[in-house]
Amino acid sequence: MPRPTISGTLVRRIDMNHTGVTSKGRRSNKDYRITISVDAGGEYHLYTEYGPAGHLQNGEEHALAAPRSASSANRRADELRDLKKNKRDSYQVVNDQDFGPAQAASPNPITTPVKASPPKPLKSIASLSEAFRSSIHPFF
Repeated sequence: MPRPTISGTLVRRIDMNHTGVTSKGRRSNKDYRITISVDAGGEYHLYTEYGPAGHLQNGEEHALAAPRSASSANRRADELRDLKKNKRDSYQVVNDQDFGPAQAASPNPITTPVKASPPKPLKSIASLSEAFRSSIHPFF
């Protein structure tokens, strides 16, 4: 399968690598990437890409259970990651980046602005009592 075209806003990316020796005695150096993105409609998509180290050349988009939410995408990504970690030729997680909630998926709630109270009028020092003025005099 050719490498998929990832569309939407990037939400999470997991990079994995396997370095070892195959059963035939050859050296193996492979990469595997899991990507979650969200489109403008708020639907999440899950992609996998794989190939020789430094050259991802194959991949596919995975179907998510309805609704295509962040939780279902993250759950499926974790399942795929764990499958790769627990296989005979186990992969190591190199990088697991979370790019935060997407703007399209969770817009900021609208809040009403809080009106500031009017400033209090300043008092003249002459309006304070003599006892109070003498107590603050050392400070000034």
